[in-house]
Amino acid sequence: MKESIKEVTVMACKRGCITGGGQPTPIGPRTKKARMDGIYNIDQASQIRLSNENPFITMLYNGLLKGKEHKLLHNHHE
Repeated sequence: MKESIKEVTVMACKRGCITGGGQPTPIGPRTKKARMDGIYNIDQASQIRLSNENPFITMLYNGLLKGKEHKLLHNHHE
């Protein structure tokens, strides 16, 4: 029997998700706070903090994705 894939989700947090790997693994409050603080500190130190201010994203939208954004980046679930 052949199965079909309905959806693929990619999680690519640069330095990991707050609770790690996208898995519903329980963590303690100290670990969660330390991870949250680390992510916020990295964000504060970043030169580019918003995707619409990222020159690489702008170049992608104005080039490869131009006119195809909705078709390629929006999901339709039934």
